[in-house]
Amino acid sequence: MKNITRHYGILELIERMDNSVNGNPRFELAVIDANTRLGWSFRTRNDDMINYMLEGWLGQPVEVEIGTHYGKPTCNWLKPLTENQFNKILETA
Repeated sequence: MKNITRHYGILELIERMDNSVNGNPRFELAVIDANTRLGWSFRTRNDDMINYMLEGWLGQPVEVEIGTHYGKPTCNWLKPLTENQFNKILETA
C-alpha cells in the first residue's frame, strides 16, 4: 500500500460491494469531516476482519488511514473514537 494518509471524521456507508471470492463482505465507505461536510471515500480490503465490525461504527467518529492499493483508495487501518477523543481532535484542527 502506498500514499497513506490519516483522516478523522464520521463514517458513512456509500455502498455494499460484491462479496470477495471467499464470500466475505466488502464495502465502499466515506469518512466525512464534521466541520466542512466534505470527505474521503475508500473501500475495504478483501477478506479483512474489519468488514464484520463496520456496521456498528456507521455514523460514529473514526480515525482512518487510507492508502492506494492497485490505484484505488483502500482502508489500511480504521479505529472508532469516543466523543471526547473526537472533540479534542476537532479543537486542535
